[in-house]
Parts: sequence; C-alpha cells; structure tokens
Amino acid sequence: MASFMLPPMASGDRAISAGRSGAHELQRARILTATIGLIAEVGVTRTSGQAIIRRARVSRSAFYAHFRTHDACIAAAFEHALEVAHERAAPAYAAERGWRSQIRAALHALLELLEQRRDIAELLIIRSATVDGAAGERRRDILRRLAELIEAGANDSRASRSPLAAQALAAGAVSVIEVRLLEARREPLTALLNPLMGIIVLPYRGGPAAAAELKRAPPRANPTSQRRSARTGARERGFDACPMGRVTYRTMRVFTALHERAPLSNVEVAKHADVKDQGQISKLLHRLAREGLVDNSGLAQPSGHANAWRLTDAGRQVLGAMEQDGLIARAVRSGEQQG
Repeated sequence: MASFMLPPMASGDRAISAGRSGAHELQRARILTATIGLIAEVGVTRTSGQAIIRRARVSRSAFYAHFRTHDACIAAAFEHALEVAHERAAPAYAAERGWRSQIRAALHALLELLEQRRDIAELLIIRSATVDGAAGERRRDILRRLAELIEAGANDSRASRSPLAAQALAAGAVSVIEVRLLEARREPLTALLNPLMGIIVLPYRGGPAAAAELKRAPPRANPTSQRRSARTGARERGFDACPMGRVTYRTMRVFTALHERAPLSNVEVAKHADVKDQGQISKLLHRLAREGLVDNSGLAQPSGHANAWRLTDAGRQVLGAMEQDGLIARAVRSGEQQG
C-alpha cells in the first residue's frame, strides 16, 4: 500500500538556516508568513522582495541572510505551505486501512486545512498555477504524487480506465477546489468531500461504490485535530498570531521565565532572561503588556512594592506554539552556547 509522502525537499535555501538559533528560525518564519500573505493578496508577480521586507518588518540584510534571492523566498514560502499540508494529511492517511478510507481521510484533512488557512489555500490552489521555477516544479511533483496515491486504488480493481485517469482525477480535484474558493461561497470546503470521493472512486470501484461515497456521513470530529486547529494561528502561520510580530531570543527567555516562575518582578525577569539593563527589560515587559501577552498583577500594590508579571492566556498560547516546534529549547541552547 502506498504511503502519503510528499516528494523529497530540495536542500537549497533550507540549508541556509540550518543550525541557526530559534530566534533566527522565528525571523525566517515571519518572512515566510509575510510572503504567503502577500502572494494570497496580490499574486506572485506583484510580491516583491521589498514588499516582503516591509510586511515581515525585517531589515534587508536580515532578509538576504535567510534567502539568496527574492525567487528563493517565493519557493520557500511554497515549500512551507506544502509542509503544513503534509503535516495535516499524512497522519490522517496513515491512521486508516484500505485505499478508500485512506484517500478519504487525507482529503478531509486537506479540505479542513484549506478552509482554516485561506492564505495557504490561495497559494497552493490558486496562485501556484502562476509560479515558475522550483516552486512550479514542486506543484507538478505534488500533482504527480496525488495521482500515484489515487492510482493505488487500481491494484485490486478490474474496472476499465484510461492510463491517465489518476492524473485527470488529481488535477480535476484541485480544479474543483479552486472553483469553490473563487466563488467565495459560505459552504465549507469540507462539503466537497463526498462529491470528490465519488469522482475519485468511480473509475476504480464502479458506480455503486461511487454512489456509496456520496451518501457517507461526515467524519467524526477528531479531538487531536481540534486541538491542532486551535494552535493553527500561532504555529502554522509562523507565529504571525503574535501581535508584536518580532519574537527575539530575549523575548523567548522572558516568556519561559514567566511560565515557569511567575509572578516575577522586573529584576527577577531580567535575571532569568539574562538582561543586565533594567531599562531594557522594563521597556520589553511594557511592550508585551501593550500587546496583551503579559500582565502586571502588582500594579495594585502600594508604591515601592515589586511588580508581579505573569503571562496572559494569549502569551501562553504563543509560548505553547513555540514550544511545540522546539524553538524555545533550541534558542535557549544556542544562547547558552554563545554565553
């Protein structure tokens, strides 16, 4: 039985950021998030390097520290979107047995993702047709891989079909999703699950099986999927959900300290974050407070008493997203090595 795997990723620009600190990874994530958002809004040809730099709020030198060229950034953004899609579909596919169940589970996971992440849907389904070079080739790779997964259904099927059936079905499914996205209908994309499965099954299992797919009950809600969806904004958007945008190594140390030891005074936060300038830590804490990521429960204390900083719910969500991708641990290890 075929497994759901995307084609191997080119080393290219991913190697540029290999071994960098968590702070650098977050910066790269912001650039990719900005790029995906811009492509979704204005298309590939109008997404310039300067526009990405402005949207990501990074310097020109920082941008080129991650990507050699503007085209490389576009390709990396496309690659990132594919990774997100793979992370959704692969576990769903692997959890089922039997061709129809596997295809159905993977397709449902992808439709859910495209519904939740319209920027990724725009990039992968609509804008990708205009992408050339490495990103365009990746799109063709994905269509070929989807065709291979569909073709796996022919292993135990005697139904007559064209050798190009799987390719036509893969391209057709993408086209149907694209039309629905362009129509901007309120009906969720997941409503396409049964019709698309009916189309995919028909050449391999025949009319009765296709009709049965049209009548299938919606998949049950998966608690793991629901928890993942709740974290989608912070993790899959490259932490764009963080209102302050820029998340530095020091900021991550502050988040971690408040999570583990709160409430903390300014002096205690500075100590745990390894910041010697009290004015700097005060400015950082107040900036985080303005963004709703921390609060100071010591404000009501008499004058002269220590502040008492804590993470808010929003701050804990951002921290959880960073921890889930291992960025906190890598940044702390990097900082310790540098120290």
